[in-house]
Amino acid sequence: MLGAEDWNRDLSPWPAGKIFREGEDFPGGGKEYLEDLCNQVIPQIEGRYPAMSSMGRRIIGGYSMGGLFALYAMLESPLFTDMISVSGSLWYEGMVEYVSEKAFARRGRAFFSLGQREPKTRNPVMARVGEQTADIVELMERRGFSVHFQWNPGNHFQDELGRMERAIQYMLGGER
Repeated sequence: MLGAEDWNRDLSPWPAGKIFREGEDFPGGGKEYLEDLCNQVIPQIEGRYPAMSSMGRRIIGGYSMGGLFALYAMLESPLFTDMISVSGSLWYEGMVEYVSEKAFARRGRAFFSLGQREPKTRNPVMARVGEQTADIVELMERRGFSVHFQWNPGNHFQDELGRMERAIQYMLGGER
C-alpha cells in the first residue's frame, strides 16, 4: 500500500478551500503525487515484479481522500484501467464537473461505496457526498464505464477494512 505524506496536499487534485473552520485549505498537489506514482513508483514495482505489468489491468483504489485521488488518477492517467473509491471525498469542489469533462476519454471499471450516514453530516460541504457520488456514478455509466455502487451501514469510519475488502473482491471478480 502506498501512503501520502500529507493527505490534503498529496491527494487533492486541485486547490480548494478548507471545509472546517479550524481546518486547512487543500493545496492541490495531486498532479505531482500522480506523476511520482506513475513515473517512479509503478515502474520500480513492475521492474521488480515483471508479471504485474503483463496482466493488462491496473487498479487504483483508496479510502476517503484516497478514494477521491483514485478517481482523479484513473481519469488522468492511462496507466490505470480500473478504480475503487470507498467513502471517497467526492464532495470535493469541482469533482462532478471534472468527471463530466474527463470521462469521455476513458473506459474501465469503477467501484464506489459510501456509508449510509455519510451524507447526514452537519458539515454542509461534506453532506454533498451522497448526491455528488450519485451524479458521478450516473455520468460514468452514461459514458460506458462498468460501475458498481454500494451503500454500507454506518458512517465514514465504520468497517473501513471490510469495505475495502469487498471492493477489491468485486474488482477481482469475486463479489460478496
